Amino acid sequence: MNRMAWLLLTAALAFSALPDIAHAETAFTYQGRLSAAGTAAQGSYDFQFRLFDAETAGTAVGSLQSASAVVVSGGVFSVLLDFGDGPFNSAPRWLEIEVREAGGASYTTLAPRQRIGASPFAIETMFVAPGAVDTAA
Repeated sequence: MNRMAWLLLTAALAFSALPDIAHAETAFTYQGRLSAAGTAAQGSYDFQFRLFDAETAGTAVGSLQSASAVVVSGGVFSVLLDFGDGPFNSAPRWLEIEVREAGGASYTTLAPRQRIGASPFAIETMFVAPGAVDTAA
């Protein structure tokens, strides 16, 4: 009887973790290099990020992402962005970045837009058979 109770408890714990496994995280880290007047930027900057369906012109997809008072050291910054999974439907995407000194008046749009490539996790999902994943939790 003890052994059966142990097996049932182990199975219950294993299956209770499945909903968490089924929901992949949509946030990703973006790291960039920023220069001001030809030298590596230093200090705090505000950023805005938008996804587009084209390198130039095109249509914005997804929501505006803002990051305030981001520390830039030696020109390098890193932010966590989360546009959700809606904009990522296997079509190419480009990231438009706007920046200003923290608390400044207006943003400057950086050029060119940055191409967003697939992450190793997303590449792995290309090998899942169609219909093999169910949305029921």
